[in-house]
Amino acid sequence: MEDLRAALMTGIDIPIPECRLILHQPSIREISYLGETTYFTGAQTLCLNKTMFIKDEVDLAAINNFQIFMMVMVEKETNDKKKATLDTLRVLFPDYKVLLTPQSLLFQ
Repeated sequence: MEDLRAALMTGIDIPIPECRLILHQPSIREISYLGETTYFTGAQTLCLNKTMFIKDEVDLAAINNFQIFMMVMVEKETNDKKKATLDTLRVLFPDYKVLLTPQSLLFQ
């Protein structure tokens, strides 16, 4: 893994070669346009990890983190999290059109 400390400190855009994407580090000003609550709700949703969930309800070994993320994205009860996540992704990837399908997340 390459050292990203200088990039993170200076706020420059960060290439993600594995995905052929460029991550934009939003400024506080850009986050405030979106709204702090919306931004952090979206960021928390993007960081879901299966270890955060109760292990008794579902066999978590058979599910990966992306599948859990997609479950949250398609549930009607979590529509607010879906909107916040898509808004956050649009701030993080302003050069791409972000699309959500039932089984994937696409960047055009």
